[in-house]
Amino acid sequence: MKISQKNTMKWVSLMLPESGELTNTTFINEAEKPVIDDRQLKEFDRKLKRAIMKGLDIEITYYIDQSFKTVQTQVKSINTEKGFIYIVHGDQTKMPITNIISIELKNKSVKDTTTIYRGAM
Repeated sequence: MKISQKNTMKWVSLMLPESGELTNTTFINEAEKPVIDDRQLKEFDRKLKRAIMKGLDIEITYYIDQSFKTVQTQVKSINTEKGFIYIVHGDQTKMPITNIISIELKNKSVKDTTTIYRGAM
């Protein structure tokens, strides 16, 4: 079987200068804020109170600027009337409770201690 190419059109890819610029563009998918139900809010409240009472570190994942961020910190206080928690992240910072996505309790951080002995041992 012989194929004749007399009457066939050849496909040639054309690239316009405007479309060449589009190939260098990066598209960023913006994350949508998940809906937190009452059960999860009660669980957050329980974990935050436990972290304060026992001095535990916590890992908070929160929603800000169409993305998720995670920080490991300690909670200093909770203000449920205003809807904020106060955390230690550099200086004391307040974070809206409505931005929190998840909370994980961590073991109490153990500080490195150096013992200096003076005199004869």
